[in-house]
Amino acid sequence: KPYSPYIGIYDKNLRFPAHYHEEVEILYLHRGRMTVNINGAGVVLEEGEIFVISPGDIHSMTAQPDSLTSVFKFYTPKPLYRFDITGKIGRDNVCQDSFGDILNEIIDEYTKKAPGFEIAVSALADRFFLMAIRRLCAPILDDSQKAAKRKYIELLNKITDYCENRYEEQIRLADISAECGYSQYHFSRIFRKVTSMSFPDFLSSFRIEKAKERLYYNTSVSKVAYECGFNNLRSFNRAFRKNTGITPREYIAELGDK
Repeated sequence: KPYSPYIGIYDKNLRFPAHYHEEVEILYLHRGRMTVNINGAGVVLEEGEIFVISPGDIHSMTAQPDSLTSVFKFYTPKPLYRFDITGKIGRDNVCQDSFGDILNEIIDEYTKKAPGFEIAVSALADRFFLMAIRRLCAPILDDSQKAAKRKYIELLNKITDYCENRYEEQIRLADISAECGYSQYHFSRIFRKVTSMSFPDFLSSFRIEKAKERLYYNTSVSKVAYECGFNNLRSFNRAFRKNTGITPREYIAELGDK
């Protein structure tokens, strides 16, 4: 069955807070610079470099404002779950150009959508993943590694569900820590280890993503700010710029141009 991929090209404001998904994800940086935080470690990508994210790996990413990035997501074939293909394909990798050529072919097929393009994309994805397994010497995950990944995913799911149901209200560190069964100290330490960010920063990013959704339908910035749990407009504007690189008004103007 073809992979039924998602392919998006981002020319600015590429920033995603900590999350995970069941698809394998590939980041291809055409221009600029990007930082990827993956399973608690930070990795910097330069122009032309590629980063592969295995299903279930918790990650976040932030690109420079002038960056150009292709993001690929493929529903993962079962044999691929056995391997840990997460990692950077950098300039020092002799196969970097070969990986890049395959991704460029996928973009071309996906864009032109000639008859049978789904089969072509599926075949190209197979080539990419096979080369990743063999050329990058991808290790096979053992049971303890799989269990640790499931544990962290369950924790992030619980935190995300809690924020989803309460982001309009005040959320205290003491409350979310108790909900997850940890002291504030241990919760903060584990959360930073898993996501490479503090919980307050995660919550702020989560609320900004909700605000972006609401600003699509509502141009009252102050109303959206308070509905998304911010105490005042100033803190909302500051958080919005930190997470997107632009102000809420500039974001609304960009929506109007599309």
